[in-house]
Amino acid sequence: MQKNLLQDMIRIKRASKPEPDRALDSDAESKALSGSSFQRDETETPKQPRRYKLWLVAVISLVFFIFALSYMFLKVTVTANPKVRNMALHENLSASKDASSDTLPFELIIISGEESKVVQDTKTKDVIEKAKGTVLIYNNFSSVPQRLDIDTRLEGSNGKIYKTVKQIVVPGMRSSAPGSVEVGIYAAAGGEEYNSGPLDFTIFGFKGTPKYSKFYARSKGSIAGGFIGQVPVITDIDKLAGMGRYE
Repeated sequence: MQKNLLQDMIRIKRASKPEPDRALDSDAESKALSGSSFQRDETETPKQPRRYKLWLVAVISLVFFIFALSYMFLKVTVTANPKVRNMALHENLSASKDASSDTLPFELIIISGEESKVVQDTKTKDVIEKAKGTVLIYNNFSSVPQRLDIDTRLEGSNGKIYKTVKQIVVPGMRSSAPGSVEVGIYAAAGGEEYNSGPLDFTIFGFKGTPKYSKFYARSKGSIAGGFIGQVPVITDIDKLAGMGRYE
């Protein structure tokens, strides 16, 4: 009996051995199922980026279309044809220069212009013109101002005599700098021989005194305008004859 019982136990153990295989089979099936589901997910996920690409292309196309449409209407040319109608007014109208909102205003417009015409002269006259210029007179003598009367004679480096056109006061020295004043001069006589370029001058009245070498003058630019001779003259009759064409 004991031997039979032992054999029965061995048989039971041997019969129970295939159970691990079932467990393995169930694990394999679950892995296969999970693997198939994982593969299915992997195959399905790439579809989402394609949708995003389609939406991106659609948005870019819409933006480009809106930009092109706005560019077409960026410049618009409008042509307005005014309506003109002739009307006859049988009324007396009045205007005022300083008009208010109820009256018709007007403004004065001044139009200026020039006309030129060559007029033939019929007479001549003798003319004596004296040369004119401007000089700077310097005081290098002392700090005391020096008065010079009108028509003070200045002797130029060309040997000609010129005179001042007005009374002046030459300022005194400041430190070592001489005082100076500007004044107009004219030639003592008429004629072209007094016309000259820049000259140096001495004061003729100071000759023989210590001031002669300390007071001097220099011209600013040329001295010109001296003339003796005949020049054409336009008479009143010539002027009227020339203006008659413009009346």
